[in-house]
Amino acid sequence: MPIDTSLFSSAPIEGLEEDCENWLPASEFPPLPAPGIQKFYITNIREVKATDTPDGQRIAAILDYKIEGGADDDKVITFQRLNNISYMSKDRGRSSGLLDLVKSAGYKKVKDNAQFVSILNEMEEKAVTFQAQGDWQGQCMGCNRKKLRELTGMPSDEVAKASSTVAQRKESWASGEKARHYRDFPPHPRFPTMKAENFMCTTCGGEVRAQYKIVRYIEPSQVQ
Repeated sequence: MPIDTSLFSSAPIEGLEEDCENWLPASEFPPLPAPGIQKFYITNIREVKATDTPDGQRIAAILDYKIEGGADDDKVITFQRLNNISYMSKDRGRSSGLLDLVKSAGYKKVKDNAQFVSILNEMEEKAVTFQAQGDWQGQCMGCNRKKLRELTGMPSDEVAKASSTVAQRKESWASGEKARHYRDFPPHPRFPTMKAENFMCTTCGGEVRAQYKIVRYIEPSQVQ
């Protein structure tokens, strides 16, 4: 049965015509958080696995975070990959991605792989917060995969990935990197004050899509 339209107001709704003109369909991917310092906590430990190195066994973890507070409250950051393989930083001595994470969460000491895993479990269970700085990176997977096939000499993406070395994957990732920071992204075509989250690769014509990555974990003593 048709609804009687006379029961409803015909007065123009302020701004509705402009909204119709500017309307865009919802993106397949949710909008990324703004770059900058945010408060996070672990929502999901996707994977922790042991890996052998020349210095002995180390661990690699894949984690999901959620933002707490601010304009991006409750936004989820997925597939953050960290390990505890030490490296020498330029300005603060030896560290690792996992050590940066647990220190930013206020843990004072960690001595072995098992304790790293125990801390991750506790951080997830208790929603322990930490502060970190995020940024956008733009990766063209077409260029990435093509480079990996060239480096490995393999005809398919799946076989190339399975047979590749860490050094080859790093080189192919660098080949696919088309935007290193948020500032490198072009303006949004409809909203010039915003950045576009995807753009066309000038090398292969494929899509470059923004990814959100943690670039710096902040020790609690540095938090203002």
